[in-house]
Amino acid sequence: MPSCWRHNHLLLILSFLLCLSAPLLAEERPTPVAYHLIVTIDPTSGSLAVRGKIEAPLQGPLTGEIQFALHETFAITQLSVNDRPARFSFEAAQPRPTNPATRNVVLSLPADVRQGKIHIDLEYEGRLNNLPEFGTFPDQKQALDDQINPRLVELANYSSWYPQFFVMKYPITIERQVSLPQGWIAICSGKKLEDEIKGGR
Repeated sequence: MPSCWRHNHLLLILSFLLCLSAPLLAEERPTPVAYHLIVTIDPTSGSLAVRGKIEAPLQGPLTGEIQFALHETFAITQLSVNDRPARFSFEAAQPRPTNPATRNVVLSLPADVRQGKIHIDLEYEGRLNNLPEFGTFPDQKQALDDQINPRLVELANYSSWYPQFFVMKYPITIERQVSLPQGWIAICSGKKLEDEIKGGR
């Protein structure tokens, strides 16, 4: 951990491994093989910052562009494909109940990248949209379970706080390492493998 680490931050290290036997995506989008994300969360300011890598095979026919979904409030500060800076733009996405605050990132592939596995490196940061969570009031049209505040941090697997190349339909395996300040408790729908106390965390 860097020496500038603040003890009131939360750190998530996530590795996503997707089921390759399932047809997760439309033809114009790649099926991710693996995510590795380092997520720094500041509950006091309500912000998160992410840096990570995604490995994905390209699926044809390709137009020279691929897309992924991301919360519309997040700013991308770095994006590269196969270690080369990549151009990208944004386009509106159709709101869905599980992703009401999402836009699509349109990523332009380098001219000589049309097949095989690509490596995407990216960094982004921002705050979540301020939408009420599910079940706040009757006949609710939009809701967002994701939240970051001093009381609670909740990030859903089906949400687009991380780059989404797929619709959450099929089984996936997600491995998380969470570094928490004292007094915080981690709760998830999975299985805790181990815990330890180190450096006051």
